[in-house]
Amino acid sequence: MASSMFQPIADPFVETDPVRRERDRFAAFAFCAADVLLELDTSQTVVFATGAVKALLGRPPEDLVGRRLPELASPEYSGLVSAVLSSARAQTRMNPVAIRLAGEHGPTPPLLTTGYFLPRLPHIGGHYYLALRLDTDQLSPGRERHAESGLLDTQSFASAVSRHLARPDRELKVTLVQVGNLDTLRRKLDEESRKALMATVGAYLKASSVDGDSAVQFGEERFGLLHDRNDSIAPVWKQLREFTRAIDPDGVGVDIADSDLDLAALEAGGEGLSQSDIARVLVHAVSAFDVEDMGDTGLDAMTRDLGAVARSAADRIRRFRKTIADGSFMCAFQPIVDVATRRPHHFEALARFSGDAGISAGSEIAFAEEIGLIGEFDLKMVAKVVEWLRTTNRLGMRYHIAINISGRSLSSGRFLADLLALLEDADDVRRQILFELTETSRIGPVTRAAAAVTRLRALGHNVCLDDFGAGAATFQYLRAFDVDVVKIDGALVHEAVHGRKGMAFLTAVVGMCEDLGIITVAEMVEDEHTLEVVREAGVTLAQGLLFGAPATDVSAYEAPRPFNFEGSRRTGG
Repeated sequence: MASSMFQPIADPFVETDPVRRERDRFAAFAFCAADVLLELDTSQTVVFATGAVKALLGRPPEDLVGRRLPELASPEYSGLVSAVLSSARAQTRMNPVAIRLAGEHGPTPPLLTTGYFLPRLPHIGGHYYLALRLDTDQLSPGRERHAESGLLDTQSFASAVSRHLARPDRELKVTLVQVGNLDTLRRKLDEESRKALMATVGAYLKASSVDGDSAVQFGEERFGLLHDRNDSIAPVWKQLREFTRAIDPDGVGVDIADSDLDLAALEAGGEGLSQSDIARVLVHAVSAFDVEDMGDTGLDAMTRDLGAVARSAADRIRRFRKTIADGSFMCAFQPIVDVATRRPHHFEALARFSGDAGISAGSEIAFAEEIGLIGEFDLKMVAKVVEWLRTTNRLGMRYHIAINISGRSLSSGRFLADLLALLEDADDVRRQILFELTETSRIGPVTRAAAAVTRLRALGHNVCLDDFGAGAATFQYLRAFDVDVVKIDGALVHEAVHGRKGMAFLTAVVGMCEDLGIITVAEMVEDEHTLEVVREAGVTLAQGLLFGAPATDVSAYEAPRPFNFEGSRRTGG
């Protein structure tokens, strides 16, 4: 009797069946990283659903049973879901992919979906086991896509590649794809079939890529994707060939050739480069695939050429970084004069690279813009001008200098923080510095860049919008930014010199700026006739060879009296 007092009491909440206990344990682990769990049969039909289905879709989990998952997806993701599941069946493992399901009140937020296809299980055969979790960072609404395929454009793909390759936790590679006869097949089909074809091509490529959204369409028959290095995408091409043969009235379909960019070799040759630099090199090479005319060149040969492009870019990055680190470039200064008096008003600082005579500052800075190093250079340029101003002030000469800052730089919060810190340490000369916002086409979030402009103006710096009129978006930037000066693009000045329409447009731009309290500068004033035209249009300041070429020694120019732009810029409100 006594011994019975020490017998364990059965806990009604403890599962005694070891099989069920293991099942429940795995389900609990799955819910640690998932909001919804789904089981599908080989026809992609839901046979079991649990989790936050009601909250996400507005219906209970049991309503999903008996429905095919592609049909439950938001329509634009139906093809992607089918392709992902087909790929998983061929490869067993399903790469993470972001999808949206069709909810009662519209598409769900992005759901990062992972899983396996287990081909042989006792009693039930092959089934899919999927875990879905909310991940709103997976799909960026700002990404630009091709309308029919849904694939990224080159710039958005470049951003995706840079972001993923900067993470050292995954081994990735880029595969370039040539889909031969695709354009011919498209011409055979009616509009609805063409849309289905391109949507399916896009779905298969996305399904094989990192996060299900790292594939690009370069041209009519050129594509690319970033994917795990160890994944074989040959089964995807087989499925795509079969699909295109089925949709082709002649039963021909497409020819698919692919070739990998050798990232391992690129990383091995990347001595002195950071992981993000290697990503920049790869993006530069991949972007070349967008514009390169293949002609009769095979894809393998083209890929080797792109490898050479990548190696060249790596060398240029190393050289450019050394230039920045050493400060081995000079500042030249070009006068910007008052149109009425022809007296220098301020000077624009321009970089001049020393060393190899074949290297132009313009091409190197353009490369830095493209590759994403311009922010580092812009900071170095500001530091150089600060030291130059300190030297000339000690000599009794006081100048106002305009320094170029790329729109790409100003879109970076880190760049702005570094720039403000640099300016804080340069309080003795800071009021002699104004900034020209260049390469506005590379501005990312306009609101961020506009806030940066506001910060600089609040510190007392005048800001100039460069190359106004060079693109349709310049009027958008004028609306978004509170600037003090607008530099009118030389092409508009040229058109004003050579025609009434151009003159009318220049006069209208100047009048608009006057109404906004913005000072105007005309570029490329090379002769007296051009000066007379811009004066007649009402332009306040001018820059060009008529007044002097950029020079490292400004003593040849009359030193301007200290002068600040009138703070008359009218802000929106």
